[in-house]
Amino acid sequence: WKYLWIDPWSGGDGCITLVDPEDENTIYYSSQEGGVRRMNLSSGLSTNIRPKLGEDHPALKYNFISPYILSPHHNTLYLAGNYVLKSTNRGNDWTAISGDLTISKDKSKKALAAGALAESPLQKNLIYMGTDRGAFWVTEDGGQNWEERSTGLPNNYIRCITPSVYKASRVYITLSGINYDDLNAHLYVSEDYGKTWKSILGNL
Repeated sequence: WKYLWIDPWSGGDGCITLVDPEDENTIYYSSQEGGVRRMNLSSGLSTNIRPKLGEDHPALKYNFISPYILSPHHNTLYLAGNYVLKSTNRGNDWTAISGDLTISKDKSKKALAAGALAESPLQKNLIYMGTDRGAFWVTEDGGQNWEERSTGLPNNYIRCITPSVYKASRVYITLSGINYDDLNAHLYVSEDYGKTWKSILGNL
């Protein structure tokens, strides 16, 4: 094992680590609130790739642990805060592929930022984003159009989204009650891309 500092002077809270699928010497790792970096293991050099958009773009906001993923279909990075961001050149440049997804049609679901992000391994450009107040968003065209599909979900922190590896329309989510001191478990499945939800908590 080799220890990788987030900051060479004081360290930091490590969050998510990913290996570039086309280059095993390139890894991505993150610290809190959107602090994503890329490291070349051969040289030991690390580069800050935290997204920066134009001055005219509204401010980016992140949760403490900001979800980011590598697409299972192409070498593309996605990072989610109040917007979903995309990079096709290993984080050197970023583009917003959504509007502000913290604004829900249900005012009680007004959020700070994303809690989870995923792309279907079976259907390219089918991307899901969930917020820290239970708003669930879906795009089936890589971000050109987003639709909120939160009906039936509690106003809790969506912490994990897992698209099925067997059926493209099936997706699982878990939610945390951290916002409300709610220590219960919350586990749901949708068989229709999030249009309807069913609790599968059972006796957990």
